Amino acid sequence: MIKMNLRDEATSTRPCTDFCSFCEYISGRLPWHPVIEWGSAVAFLNVRQRSRGALLIAPRRHVQTLADLSEGEACEIFHLIGKITQLMMRKLSPDGLHTWCNSGVAAGQSEPHMHFQIVARYDGVPYSFESSDSLDMTPRTQLVTLAAMLREQ
Repeated sequence: MIKMNLRDEATSTRPCTDFCSFCEYISGRLPWHPVIEWGSAVAFLNVRQRSRGALLIAPRRHVQTLADLSEGEACEIFHLIGKITQLMMRKLSPDGLHTWCNSGVAAGQSEPHMHFQIVARYDGVPYSFESSDSLDMTPRTQLVTLAAMLREQ
């Protein structure tokens, strides 16, 4: 795993009062497939691959929306988005990238942990905008292989 540190501010964690799958992944209590860690932000493979290489970027600390991020966390997340998009373009050669953040339930946020999704788009390959919950789980062996390929220098 690639580990980088821009700054150490905003790394305190607020315990989750309800179940949060992202907190479970980041803590290691659920299996996950991290690609890059940068200070208070992490990038990891989505267990429901909408397209090969679909990644999630989230703060380590449990925050629900963009408005809940500290300035330092926001800077590190956006820095990591830049790093991940460069990595995806180099390793996956997509024709484009679809990047978004649904902030708040009314906006379609499906997890109670703020995150961005970055999905590779390929010309001629059908794409669905349906909820991630409706997509099949990607086999763990595929995720392990894909994460290792993305982490290679």
